[in-house]
Amino acid sequence: MKRKLLIAGLAVLMAAVAVRVGVFLVRVLPSLHRVDAGISHSAAAGEPINILVTGSDSRAAVSEEQSDTFGKGKVSGTRADSILLVHYSSARHAAVLVSLPRDLRVAIPGTWPGRPKTEVYGKLDSAFNGGPALLVKTVERFTGLPIDHFVSIDLAGFQKVIDTAGGLTVDAPCALKDKVAGLDLKAGTQRVNGSQALALVRARHFDPQGDFGRQARQRALLIALFERLKKVPTTRWDRLVSDLRPAVAVDKDLSSRKILGMARSAKGMKSKDVQTLSLPSKTGMIGRISYVLEIPERTKLLWEAIAADQPVPQEVISGAPGAVPTPTARPTVSPSPSPSGSPSAVASASPAPTFGPNTAMVPCGREMKPLTIRP
Repeated sequence: MKRKLLIAGLAVLMAAVAVRVGVFLVRVLPSLHRVDAGISHSAAAGEPINILVTGSDSRAAVSEEQSDTFGKGKVSGTRADSILLVHYSSARHAAVLVSLPRDLRVAIPGTWPGRPKTEVYGKLDSAFNGGPALLVKTVERFTGLPIDHFVSIDLAGFQKVIDTAGGLTVDAPCALKDKVAGLDLKAGTQRVNGSQALALVRARHFDPQGDFGRQARQRALLIALFERLKKVPTTRWDRLVSDLRPAVAVDKDLSSRKILGMARSAKGMKSKDVQTLSLPSKTGMIGRISYVLEIPERTKLLWEAIAADQPVPQEVISGAPGAVPTPTARPTVSPSPSPSGSPSAVASASPAPTFGPNTAMVPCGREMKPLTIRP
């Protein structure tokens, strides 16, 4: 049920591509759906901005014909399939994109029937079931960071925007197939449309890295789309507005003025100025439930760097020696003795980017090789 992160960052990343795209967003923003995300903090001028972006896997706005291109997974209801924390520096010359795993074990605040506690532990994805405000509050509690804005984008919009933008170029090191996601790419350089791009970033069954590999592909595509949107002619803006309108929801305080201000101040930002990473984490069992578990010593450094509006330390991205798989190694799972109630087994830490921000590692036989996505 892995669907769509890359478009989940679209409305936010477009604010950084140039003033011309900022003007485009001013056109589309008034027509977008507004939600109460429980935002209690608003960054002042000159302060860094944190935006929580989700890709929901509701298909309410998806036609039967479109659904046929999304692979074989069945979807019902609504859930936060992809969750991304975007941090813009105070000077708007740099950004950090952190993928938060859906299965991350977190404390979910609130009052729960039959429970005297004011929080329960569960998967991050389940917080979205209580609405955007609960998800925002949960992420704020987990990271210690204030969330200034919230953006949610549905599946249909992703495919349409990629098509309207003219597609993307993928350099695949080998043939890649995933029947569940509908992925079928040949080896070599090829131009992909929206449905093919969607299949590439939602696929996980072919990849031993699981969700971590999927997140790396999502971030690579976000960076490529970031660059591609710079090149979209103004004659296609009306089509992009039409594509985005039914698929995007934003918090009530994300105004046209704020979007244009971010766009103007971030005019010089390039893809190389964006740090991308998965949350430092590992998989583990608590009781009979499988979770993604943070690596506290690394996440502490991550949130401290973002709170201080500083670049993420390399030790957070790369991790301790041996903790992150090398470019040619598959992640492995090894047992780890632990006391009752704590993880009984863990997998290798989430892979960090080894090449450029638009590159992700994919399996080719027994090796992991770089796949690059370009505008």
